[in-house]
Amino acid sequence: MCIKLENIIKLPGESDFKFHLALKNKEGIDPYNCYLEDWKKWLDWNSYKPRRNMFNRKYIFSLIPLTNNSTNESLHLFGGIFKVEETAKEGYKITLDDMYKNFIGRLIIRYNYNKRNRRINSEICYSKMEVYQILPLDNIIKSEINFPM
Repeated sequence: MCIKLENIIKLPGESDFKFHLALKNKEGIDPYNCYLEDWKKWLDWNSYKPRRNMFNRKYIFSLIPLTNNSTNESLHLFGGIFKVEETAKEGYKITLDDMYKNFIGRLIIRYNYNKRNRRINSEICYSKMEVYQILPLDNIIKSEINFPM
């Protein structure tokens, strides 16, 4: 029996959210490794702005692919909800929001998606996401440097 993400995470104003399914960047750096290395680098990863304004919503719901899972499923680690404070030519100014902060590095979400579109409006994907696992606090997956909790 699956548990829908929307039964655990209630988004106030669903249309205010865009989901970011992080992928390797142009330099070949994996988002999971970036997240583990340093929270500040993970924050920078989420503030990157391509030519087009892709995070054109109030919040970014960030997900990190767990590519080395043994099930061959499309699993993602919850990497936080970020508030977009400002959109500038060189990037987004974002801050970590307190919403569901206690699930960062603990909530694993199952969601299969088209790898071409990795910035998805919540009304397209949110209801299709399932909770795969919630890790206990003593097994949290986190960076050793600057982790926000």
